[in-house]
Amino acid sequence: MSLFIEYTAKILEIIEGDGKVVIHAKGDGKTVLNYDYANEYIWVFHVIKREDGRYKVSYIKDFVDSYFSAGFTRASQEAIAKAK
Repeated sequence: MSLFIEYTAKILEIIEGDGKVVIHAKGDGKTVLNYDYANEYIWVFHVIKREDGRYKVSYIKDFVDSYFSAGFTRASQEAIAKAK
């Protein structure tokens, strides 16, 4: 069962350069527990050019709003425990 009854993601910005691609995105949704979800993400993709000219992702770093994520996770776990 999915935790979300609706979810949308939107890319806010893409930055390319020096063997990296950085993506800033935002996710919004509503959970089956009737909680609103709104978080932001940053992904840093390190890329290398292969001999055939194509690019390969060699490493990924990701960042989220950890304060929101911790509270959201705690509230979700408490609601699930009460529902049992």
